[in-house]
Amino acid sequence: MAKYLKATLVVLCSFLCGFIFKEISQLIRVPKTFYSETHTLPTNKSLSSAPTTAEPYLTFRETVTLRDKAYTYTLNLSQYEKDYFYLQSYTCQLLIDMEEFCRIGHEEPLFVIAIKSHATFADRREVHRNNWAYERLMYTYKVKPLYLLGTVTNNDTMRAVMKEAKDFQDILMWDFTENHHNLALKERCFLEWLHHHCKEAEFIFKGDDDEFLNPDAMVRYVQRTPNVTEAIHGNILMHLTVDRKGRNQVSMELLSSPRLPFFPAGGGYIMPGRSIPALYHASLRLPVFPLDDVYLGFLALAAGIPFKHDKRFYSFGLRLDICLFREAIIVHRFLPQDLKKLWVRLREPVRCDTKS
Repeated sequence: MAKYLKATLVVLCSFLCGFIFKEISQLIRVPKTFYSETHTLPTNKSLSSAPTTAEPYLTFRETVTLRDKAYTYTLNLSQYEKDYFYLQSYTCQLLIDMEEFCRIGHEEPLFVIAIKSHATFADRREVHRNNWAYERLMYTYKVKPLYLLGTVTNNDTMRAVMKEAKDFQDILMWDFTENHHNLALKERCFLEWLHHHCKEAEFIFKGDDDEFLNPDAMVRYVQRTPNVTEAIHGNILMHLTVDRKGRNQVSMELLSSPRLPFFPAGGGYIMPGRSIPALYHASLRLPVFPLDDVYLGFLALAAGIPFKHDKRFYSFGLRLDICLFREAIIVHRFLPQDLKKLWVRLREPVRCDTKS
């Protein structure tokens, strides 16, 4: 009887302590305001301010107010928890991990090319691997491809992905389900993985699996661009009007600003490795925005990291000119069969007038 009473008291005390802690947390939660007018990359001290690997899963999500030179953006955590609770509460959990992916003992700087891919799109990944997606030395960089996946309900597809991961050693898969809004979780969880498992990466490209991607042009870009480590590079969209209807709709309650912050268009972008700690630290505090591209814009604004626009990121297509494709970094929107034909043509001898 005494043991039963003791056990009951322990359970009751645990419940009361948890309840009190939650209530106190709610009382002391205050909005956080970030000022990002200067657009300078944080110093090494601020870049290292994120939690260490000893505490990788602590988050302190809160209401924040972000400001750029034109607009103010308030992200109210309570509203985000109401509309997108799963995005705010999800803890990144990998089903397929590659902890040693970046620790390969090479002397060359590492360039990771990470591609958001759906588990069902094995045909797209096959085209990539047959043409560009394999580990190699390019100029002075070690280039390694990596695919970012969520789960699907089809067991046959899941088994096929597990085999694919074993064969190619180039897949990360988290345990959230693939869907439009969960792409923001790929953004957040990939930042977490980079921060804890890929400090060796000097540059990271992140893009989609339905595009032409040119690693050669990508490496040449980072070699030749002045101050390349001080910004995120891509096709930068500037203060687009908030869409209140359709697939990418954002309610007034979620974001009252009429405009969105700067963010890279969905085809892809390059970020320097030294920016990862600041972006990851911001991801621990900001509510998770349900559109992944815009979410990165908010993270960069909070971290004080600027963007650099370059026209060679063709996020909205490009006319079929082989010489232009050889200089392009990415060209978005390709079906696998069309991408196969394009790579065949790119290997044909064609004389192009180059400026560099």
